[in-house]
Formats: sequence, C-alpha cells, structure tokens
Amino acid sequence: MLLQILSFLLEVAFGLLAGACLLRLFMQRWRVPFGNPAGRFVMAVSNWIVLPLRGALPSLAGWDSASLLAALLLALAHQLLLAGAAQLLGMAGPFHVVALLVFAVFDLLRLVLSGLFALLLGVRPREIHQWFLGMYVDAVEWVELPNVIGMSQFADGGTMASKPYIASGRYIERMSNYCDRCPKRPGEATGPRACPYTTLYWDFLARHRDRFVNHPRLGQQVRNFDARPDSARLAIRDAADTLRLALRPLRKDIA
Repeated sequence: MLLQILSFLLEVAFGLLAGACLLRLFMQRWRVPFGNPAGRFVMAVSNWIVLPLRGALPSLAGWDSASLLAALLLALAHQLLLAGAAQLLGMAGPFHVVALLVFAVFDLLRLVLSGLFALLLGVRPREIHQWFLGMYVDAVEWVELPNVIGMSQFADGGTMASKPYIASGRYIERMSNYCDRCPKRPGEATGPRACPYTTLYWDFLARHRDRFVNHPRLGQQVRNFDARPDSARLAIRDAADTLRLALRPLRKDIA
C-alpha cells in the first residue's frame, strides 16, 4: 500500500514536470504562442530545468534539445526514485541504471511512434487516448490527454499545433536506429518489403489532400504525391487499405 501511494505521488509530480517539458518542446517547434495562461504555466513549471540546459545545448533541426533532454532526465529520475523506493521497502531487488534509462527513453518514445502510427492508420483519437491511459500505469490524464489529442493526433482543431505530426519510415530511419534490423525498407511504400509507416504516410496525405494541399508546411508533400503516376498513387492507396484490413481483426476502433 505504501509503495502504491508513493508511486502515485511520483507519477503525478513527474508527470506534471516531464509533461510540461514535452509541451514546451512541441509548442516551440510549432510556434504556439506562450502568452496565454497555458503557455505561461508551461514556462513557469519548466524554466528551472530547461534554461540551464539550454545554455549548453544547441537546437537540433528546429527542435529545442534542452526541453527534450529535460523531459528525459525527469523520466529517468522518476524511474530511479520509484525503483529506489521499491528497494527500500523490500519489494524489489537491486536495479540497474542502464535498464532504468531504457525505461525512461521508452516513456517518451512510446507516444511518438505509437501515436504516429495511430494517426496515420486512422484510429479514432478518443480510442488511442483511452488506450494510452489504460496501458501505462504512469499515464496521468490531464498530462496525457493534451499530448495525445492535441499534439500526437491533431484532434483539437489545430489549437496546439499548426499541422499534424506525421512522418514516413525515412524520418524514423534518419532519427533513430530502429530500422537497422527491420526487414522492411523505409523508402518503399508498396511491395512485400514496404514500410507501413511510409505506406500510411502517403495514404494520409492522399486522404486529407483537400485540407492540406495549400498548407504552408504540408502543401509541398501533397503536391509531391500528386506528381506520382496514377498507377503509383492507386498502388499506395491499395496497400494502405490492405494494411488496415489486416489490422481490423485486432482492433475495432479504426475509423
């Protein structure tokens, strides 16, 4: 019981702090103004850890690396304190810092990759929100909900972001080593070795063409898709439909 109480308190405290750092990261990336009450709150909660880090870390391709590292450090601190409390109470054996670092990294990456796949696939935003909330013990709804609905799924009407956070397998390959041992090819959208992220990325642009064809930040990608031959566009749409049909027996919440 004591460990459960401590776990809950740590989840609330670190969920607030790490969530504020992630909100700050995305708000700055998508140029959301901080002059509103929510923006001022995010700044007040995260300044103490982000500003010292920013003095030593450069921005990476338009992303605030200080906010990202702050969220990662807070996630690691959360795991360390939780593991330490369990050990002190005799409810866990010795822990390894590297293992906790892996948990902390996954704590942040799970939203990016899982949320991206759900968005591209067309899962109902409320369903993926409920999935995150039910799957992870450290999911605090008032932190998790805006991150999932607003930034991950672009389901708030564009309040928190100016465009949906979408990417193909190429981006995942460039930003990580996840593709190194994957049999799929990030650059291929059709065929037996097509990357599902790449297939669904182009299909997403096709499905939402009218909305984003004149968008200042997505319009060029939509036009790149339009420039493909008719047969190539149809093949991508067919591949995406096949992928959705294969996943439907697993989940009933695909829109």
